[in-house]
Amino acid sequence: MSDFIDGYIARRFNSESIYGKYLDPVCDKIFTIVGILLISYYYNYPIQILYLIVVREFLGVIIGTFLFFKRGFQGEPNIFGKLGVVLVNINIAFYILAKAINLNQDSYLFLFPAELLVIVYLVGMLTYLNSYYNDFREFARRGT
Repeated sequence: MSDFIDGYIARRFNSESIYGKYLDPVCDKIFTIVGILLISYYYNYPIQILYLIVVREFLGVIIGTFLFFKRGFQGEPNIFGKLGVVLVNINIAFYILAKAINLNQDSYLFLFPAELLVIVYLVGMLTYLNSYYNDFREFARRGT
């Protein structure tokens, strides 16, 4: 919620900055990693999915930082990135609730939120890669 409010205030009062646009997704990634680590440790979140998410988030920060500081290139957020952040919050709440109600860990329902998050993350990653590829092609075509 604070992420949404922060973005809304920045846009509303024209106080957006390049560094704010860079730091916002970095903070989202930190929140994601910490949240998923905590539910993995305390609430039996699937460890394989934890590894996939952590690798994806670290790669996103490393590649995004390189592109931002070395190439002056900043990717634009897309619906899958925003949906991923929402699904991380849903996963955290779901796994805390699943432990509270003693949901059977072998049931499909126990894995569904994590699997949905993985699908959204993978589609989002492909969308970002396609976007970066198209932007770089345009960048190379212009020669700037």
